[in-house]
Amino acid sequence: YFMKHYVSIVILLLVVQTFFTKATFGQRKFELIGQITMKYEGGYVKLISQYGKQFSSLQSDIIDGKFKFNHSINNQYQPAYLEVWHNGTYYSVNFFIQPGKMQIVIDSIGKNPSFNRIKYKNIPFVEIQNKFNKFVKTTEDSIRNFEKYFNSVKLKGDSVLIDSLAKIFLSNSKKLYDKNLEFIKANTNSYFSLFVFTDIYNYLQLN
Repeated sequence: YFMKHYVSIVILLLVVQTFFTKATFGQRKFELIGQITMKYEGGYVKLISQYGKQFSSLQSDIIDGKFKFNHSINNQYQPAYLEVWHNGTYYSVNFFIQPGKMQIVIDSIGKNPSFNRIKYKNIPFVEIQNKFNKFVKTTEDSIRNFEKYFNSVKLKGDSVLIDSLAKIFLSNSKKLYDKNLEFIKANTNSYFSLFVFTDIYNYLQLN
């Protein structure tokens, strides 16, 4: 299944790597200032770099509805996760950071990204990332719902049904893989495509 896509993937990787290479340089400082609804007062926020540790997990307490991070990165852009922790539970959102001053305002955040209400300032690729999220939303929702059903079946221990559902789950995962690849082909001139490709590459390594 994957071999028929191999050549096109390599070509696409070379294209997006061009942007990555041009963007690589020495360490540059960044500052991320955050504002969040008072619902999470007394909690804390973690900033975690993704795909290559540019920095270890950073942590900032939420005080008066605000938090802040100061550190440095080696690349022009670095994908990262932001985790909001409160009462032992956390919700996360991913975006890119870049050198300089950035701001994020969180009015609402939850397990379902559709309900997130977040504003970004001087944070790169927000528009194309939203475009990507909408592009794959239907497929991801389908997989998420099927996964809940699959997990409930596993608890019952029906091995025959589990094997059958596992094949369907793999088929659904391939659909998401194809959807991601389709997005890359339509956006080869965007650095964000490298981020999408990395997810595809990780999926190939695991399957």
